[in-house]
Amino acid sequence: RLDDCIVIKKDGAVEAFYNGVKRVETTQTGVDVSGKLEVLHPNTNTFSEIKCNGGVSGLRISGSAAASAAFLTFANNHTNTLTDRWTFGTSNIGASSDMVVYLGSGVTGTERLRVKEDSARVDFSCDLRPEADNTRALGSSTKRFSTLHINSVKASTGILFGSDTADANTLD
Repeated sequence: RLDDCIVIKKDGAVEAFYNGVKRVETTQTGVDVSGKLEVLHPNTNTFSEIKCNGGVSGLRISGSAAASAAFLTFANNHTNTLTDRWTFGTSNIGASSDMVVYLGSGVTGTERLRVKEDSARVDFSCDLRPEADNTRALGSSTKRFSTLHINSVKASTGILFGSDTADANTLD
């Protein structure tokens, strides 16, 4: 007998097969896809979209088991090479699950940023720099850091203490 291509069940699922393997199935809650899903747009330089109905809905990416991790990876080309791509995912450590940004593919990439689930902390494993000289502040006049722990200070114009700009209040 020939392999089924499409199976339509009365009051039930619709199943689509490729080479004898079920790849798409409608369910009571939506659609299950087995394998890779490509969302293509016929025009170049146009976004393909996955939309939600609004309200408190969204797109969830999850691993297949409770102890697994899930990743969202951005590749710079269609070949999905490991160069020049960023991966956003979770890193399961004990009972916590930190949000991690990797340069490269998942946990085999280089960790750059970690948002700790179990503490109010963000860890960096790279330099934190503004995109241009003298363009960004760390804190503001109303939102200040309570404590700054540093090993050394390098400042081209001195360090200002308080809001007085007098030279006497600047440490060189």
